[in-house]
Amino acid sequence: MITGQDEVVKFKKNVLIKFGQHIVELRRSQNITSAELARRSDLTASNMSRMEMGRSNPTLITLIKIANAFCTSLEGLMKGFCFGKHRPL
Repeated sequence: MITGQDEVVKFKKNVLIKFGQHIVELRRSQNITSAELARRSDLTASNMSRMEMGRSNPTLITLIKIANAFCTSLEGLMKGFCFGKHRPL
């Protein structure tokens, strides 16, 4: 269970880093550059770079754009992404 503001911030940061790594792995598995994925997603290269480094929290719309760029669904984009910890509701 996550308690305290510092732990919540750390949790969110770790999730964003892991998600960024997940995007990089997906991109590399399809032999796509970061710039090409950004173009296909209608995002800037700098925004894509920040996301891949875990420094950006993508919106739902951004996630859908990225899924479309990979020619998959949102579910397909998230397939295989598991942070391993769940925050209680």
